[in-house]
Amino acid sequence: MSRSNNGQRGIVLVSCLVLLLVVTVLATAGSLQAAVSLLVTGNAQAQEAAYAAAEAGIEAALLQGAYSVDPSDTAARYDNALSLRPSARPGAGTPIPGCSVEPSAQAQPCEYFVRPDRRADPYALPGGDSLGAGLAAYHFLVESHGRGARGAVAVHEQGFFVIGPAVPECLADFSRCALTLTNPPVRTWWRRDGAGP
Repeated sequence: MSRSNNGQRGIVLVSCLVLLLVVTVLATAGSLQAAVSLLVTGNAQAQEAAYAAAEAGIEAALLQGAYSVDPSDTAARYDNALSLRPSARPGAGTPIPGCSVEPSAQAQPCEYFVRPDRRADPYALPGGDSLGAGLAAYHFLVESHGRGARGAVAVHEQGFFVIGPAVPECLADFSRCALTLTNPPVRTWWRRDGAGP
């Protein structure tokens, strides 16, 4: 009788150890899942903050009120400023108001850039006199770089045009035009993170 009792105690001990191992594995897996969920949620929040900062940059640019088509005004902010797709120089843009991410040695600041859109030359409006007495549409591009925590980045672009005087020099060669426009902008297209038109 004592022999079968000892055998049962051994089986109960092994069963308890196996059950303890299963519970430990389940608890570890649950903790790991919770940690991964927190990480994913934090990354999503950081990306959302970068998106909001980029949109705020576009809005700030559209509210600035004066837009220059003079190439010398944009030369310091871009590499190859006269090309169709110039590259913005990090740190040379206008700071985005309310961007909560402080720039560090590794991260670039939240900033936006406004430049004439050389892919769309200015054109005289129908009914206007293209010799200078009428009106023309001048196309611009806002490139806004929003940043969030954890290295999140969002780059948004907004095309717009501004109505101004149809200056013959500007209509003939946009790259030699020196004109500042103060009429309200009209949005034309929008692109996020390099996707789109």
